[in-house]
Amino acid sequence: MTSDPASGESADPVSAPGQITIASFNVKLFAVGSRNETHIRQMAELFKQFDLIAIQGVRDFETVDRTLTLLWDQGYNFVAAASELVGEDVPEQFIFFWLNDKVEMRGIEKTWQDPEGRFVYPPYIGFFKADGFDFVLVSVRLVSGQTEVAFLDAVYQSVLADRAGEQDVILAGDFILPPEDLRFDGLREHLTPLFSGEIRTTVTESALSDNIWIQPQHTAEYTGAFGVDRFDQRVFGNNDQEAETAVSDHRPVWAKFSTVGPDDD
Repeated sequence: MTSDPASGESADPVSAPGQITIASFNVKLFAVGSRNETHIRQMAELFKQFDLIAIQGVRDFETVDRTLTLLWDQGYNFVAAASELVGEDVPEQFIFFWLNDKVEMRGIEKTWQDPEGRFVYPPYIGFFKADGFDFVLVSVRLVSGQTEVAFLDAVYQSVLADRAGEQDVILAGDFILPPEDLRFDGLREHLTPLFSGEIRTTVTESALSDNIWIQPQHTAEYTGAFGVDRFDQRVFGNNDQEAETAVSDHRPVWAKFSTVGPDDD
């Protein structure tokens, strides 16, 4: 994998003992009709690097199931949880994908209740534990930066209220806008984006839309190691069209967290 030392990114996403790597990945058209076996194998190779992945943009679970089977055959004990299909015009699922040897899901995952229809794809929420680190992971896929960004703070506040005493809340996903955008001011009062500045998370190097937001005061388990998997350069020789067709037009983003010691909540 390639990294950008000037941005502070780390090079290796694979976690060391006493750590987990949490990633977010907006896949493109992840569905049976758009993925052959070669594509599935390429996707599985990306997933192996991480311990827990918040995946956005899945069109059907069959493709996820095929990826799981391939990883099981290779000795990787991944499991997955899926949201219901959300979004009226182009229904999609959120997926949590984790290595069962290192991470466990606690409680039942759920889609954020959005009776007013403020999100095209309401965020997907899971409660996880990895040794001494327990946390809530909220998977986000925004479509309209004009309207949806303003409601992210309400999502964060509702998760805090729902999980009284649990302060480790991580928002990860495709936020469609760079974190410096003024529309994130409300969310930025509580959370800090790990990716900013000149980092780009699309294979065309055109945008910083994918991110991981944490509350540094409460999520002291964050090790400071983070990065973007530039698979388009590493695997496809910077052939953007080939990378998009086989995998995605977005790159996975990731960060490492310590699982050693008492939880800081």
